[in-house]
Amino acid sequence: MERIYIGMGSNLADPAEQLRSAVEALGQLPQTTLAGVSAFYQSDSLLPGQPRYTNAVAALDSSLAPLQLLDALQAIENDQGRERAERWGPRTLDLDILLFGDRLIDEPRLKVPHYQIQERAFVLYPLAELAPADLRLADGRCLKDLLLACPFVGLERLPQIDKDPCGSGLARDGGPSVNIDVEFEVAIAGKPALTMVYVASLICSIKTC
Repeated sequence: MERIYIGMGSNLADPAEQLRSAVEALGQLPQTTLAGVSAFYQSDSLLPGQPRYTNAVAALDSSLAPLQLLDALQAIENDQGRERAERWGPRTLDLDILLFGDRLIDEPRLKVPHYQIQERAFVLYPLAELAPADLRLADGRCLKDLLLACPFVGLERLPQIDKDPCGSGLARDGGPSVNIDVEFEVAIAGKPALTMVYVASLICSIKTC
């Protein structure tokens, strides 16, 4: 089994419900256990004129090979009405393999770590809810450093649904989530020296679970 992180996004046809359906489908994949799901976030589209996206990250433990998992994710996308008519166009569901254990993958169909992970706050901050505190990507970069370089701007963490002990309405990783030191500073909302109150509150909410 390898720990795999999946980025999820949707901006069509009730995006939050699309992500909830995707989570359920991920939990039914063969040779795979759903280990955790972050809170949902809203973010602006990469292209102007599109609806805002709802995003999250899921953690899987799986023995599927990378391309087997990719095929399974694309089947879930197709089942939920995904159409690939336009690059970065609106979509009912987008599922991306962000990290796959400690593997560096460079295939025509799959690049891992995800080639734009460092630029996407809507990926990094949900990932930080699930990942170990000392997470180092397979290419040597540290998650903490990526967070420092990617401000929490244009994101909105959505209210959680009280359906489980953690109040998320979704499965959470049973192990320790990322414990980013609340003393470290991050460029947030254009204020490079602002202490990351967001992460402090996130850690407190997870620890109470």
